[in-house]
Amino acid sequence: MIDFDLYDLIDMKTKKAKCRLYVGNFPDFPQFTWRKRPTVSRIPNREQTEFRSASRVEGKIEFSGLTYKDQSSSPWTIVHYMAEGLSAREAQLIVRMIGSIAVTRPHLD
Repeated sequence: MIDFDLYDLIDMKTKKAKCRLYVGNFPDFPQFTWRKRPTVSRIPNREQTEFRSASRVEGKIEFSGLTYKDQSSSPWTIVHYMAEGLSAREAQLIVRMIGSIAVTRPHLD
């Protein structure tokens, strides 16, 4: 069983990747070097750890309570996102897009 998926968010005008999403258990978090501590937010079944600067965003969202087939857990509980070289507007858009990630089906067959 594959335990991760990779997605790139592409700017349709420039055709360049703006943000990479790694869905799985990413072992190297954070990927970038940061000089400050991350912000951490928690709501039921979701914990988000995020680093942010004017031109970079990196974080991970960890979901709990997810199951897959007949297993008591899922290999896809973490979304690690990373983007750099962003304008201030692009960084805001990335943060808004990441904030919209939600679990619609906590159990997959």
